[in-house]
Amino acid sequence: MPIYERLHNGKKQWCYRCYYTDFNGDRVQKHSKWFNTRKEAVTAESAFMQIKVVGDQNVTFYEVTLKWYEFKSRTLKPSTLDTKRVYLNMLSPLNDKKMAKITYLDIDNFFELPQIKSYKYSTKKTLLTNLRNIFRFAKKHYGIINDPFYKMAPLVKPVATEAKKLEIVPKSDFKTLFEYAVTSRDGAWKDTAYAIWTMYMTGMRVSECLSLTFEDFDGKYIHIRRQYIRGKWQTPKTKNSIRKIAVDEKTKSFIYEMKKYYSSFDEFEESWFIFGGYRHMDPEILRLRKNKLCAEAGIPEFNIHALRHSHASNLIEAGVNMYKISKRLGHSSIRTTMDIYGHLIDTEEDEVLNAISNFQDLIKT
Repeated sequence: MPIYERLHNGKKQWCYRCYYTDFNGDRVQKHSKWFNTRKEAVTAESAFMQIKVVGDQNVTFYEVTLKWYEFKSRTLKPSTLDTKRVYLNMLSPLNDKKMAKITYLDIDNFFELPQIKSYKYSTKKTLLTNLRNIFRFAKKHYGIINDPFYKMAPLVKPVATEAKKLEIVPKSDFKTLFEYAVTSRDGAWKDTAYAIWTMYMTGMRVSECLSLTFEDFDGKYIHIRRQYIRGKWQTPKTKNSIRKIAVDEKTKSFIYEMKKYYSSFDEFEESWFIFGGYRHMDPEILRLRKNKLCAEAGIPEFNIHALRHSHASNLIEAGVNMYKISKRLGHSSIRTTMDIYGHLIDTEEDEVLNAISNFQDLIKT
């Protein structure tokens, strides 16, 4: 490969210029920095081509995953990065292996490990996706060309079982809980009671609900624009999560009540949180309070996300159009809504037959 020479500030310098094939199969030119000796330029060129043509044969899986995680941290939300970190911890049995020498047998053996076999199929599938992405990253940035996936045994999807029953809070249980919670501790947990009520009546995710400020309520709609997670503002879960939710009169009255209470503080601003005031209410605090209230009110404990499922279930029972429900929940598509709640729709066709009969009456001659 050619070495080039120049005179810079009265001194000679050398660089190299070469071509290599990148990860996408494109022919790319590399022009190095300038070195003070020809020997340095030749040595640097040799090292560069060793990586690009042969690949870094000694880099470990762990070293690559650290770089991959660092690369992802530039574009992903902190909450998504937290999830990535969990999956990287699951992949730790591969950490000490050299990327260039990992084979399909290593991947097969990994998925046969007792702790990995115990995971759900969806979790194992996500692990495999992360593995593939890490190897693609290694190809692009380290020149690792081996592909351990083409021979690996495919993941076996379990035989379809009855869909997991959604956890839904019965209306009677919710009524009992709310009536108890709103007066509990002489009203000291009223913000908790109102947060639970608001999720049940709007279908918001807990992170969305607890991130609401008074600026996000215009008197008619709640506007979901961002989320406050672990002390930082983040964008909502999906593009469709950015939405406005129509609010019923009773929920409005609770929001106004919270605003009236916080307005008595000299420091109050519209940027305060509806549930929590100056400080954001921690989801774990809400969960612990909810569990205590359930026990004291004598109703079965439920997952906080069940409030969202209950809202959707109540709307379906009331005959609300599934598209409107999907928009209200902020799902990425109506297909997501149907996948989760489709089984709740009445499959009896009496309503269809009645509709047909009605429009037949209109066309009778």
